[in-house]
Amino acid sequence: MRIRTIKPEFFLHEKLYDLEKESKLPIRLSFAGLWCAADRAGRFKWEPRKLKAQILPYDDIDFSRVLDALTTRAFLVRYASGTGEFGCIPSFPRHQVINNRERDSELPAPPQDALQQALDACPTRAPRVEDACPTVLNLDQVEGKGTRKGMEGNIPPNPQRGNNALLIYAAYPLKVGKPAALRSIAKALTDVPFEQLLAKTQAFAAARNGDTAFCPHPATWFNQQRYNDDPATWAPKVATNGNSFTPQPPKSILQKNLEEMARSAERAFGPNRATP
Repeated sequence: MRIRTIKPEFFLHEKLYDLEKESKLPIRLSFAGLWCAADRAGRFKWEPRKLKAQILPYDDIDFSRVLDALTTRAFLVRYASGTGEFGCIPSFPRHQVINNRERDSELPAPPQDALQQALDACPTRAPRVEDACPTVLNLDQVEGKGTRKGMEGNIPPNPQRGNNALLIYAAYPLKVGKPAALRSIAKALTDVPFEQLLAKTQAFAAARNGDTAFCPHPATWFNQQRYNDDPATWAPKVATNGNSFTPQPPKSILQKNLEEMARSAERAFGPNRATP
């Protein structure tokens, strides 16, 4: 279980209340508990018995009914992978800003079409329910003082844009260079609607499926508008033997010296020739 945030407006969520009244199940408390059970991508293993023990240990209920009820109203997405069944909270990246020290998701991503359908139908989208909205970040303060440098044009301060930039950064698969990444995302948000940019970022993360080898730094990806690339090119490159390319570790000084000695021997005696 993990620490998550919640705002008072969550308790005014009419659709969650309606679902709880209709199903006669503890929907609201269970939904908030699932945020704590989910990883930084909003994913969790679909294990009703274990989830019930974590979220409602003292209640005598069938937690699978709670999960099914939340799924029917698009609060959750249920999907299967080769390693089992999983769940995902579609609105999670919009309402949570995750600590950078929390490790990346190790669970498979949901199918993008199912995730998009749930986002389109999710009751927390319109009107937006600020059930766990992060603290507003003023991007003018990212570099410490003064105005933002290195950006084309003058982008006026906009707390909501800074807020949205944090959500998009949280959805990107590689968490490096955060200040530069946030500036690049804020710049992109002047031309691309937030919902569209977030959906493309989530699709890119799903295509990478946890593989960050040779993944562009987020600042580079957004500055170069790589979100407009063909999604078919987003998956990790695969070698001819079927394995993913992985970066080679740096050579040791000893290894470099041995290779230099071998090259010197070749120059002196020729290749594949024994030394006298």
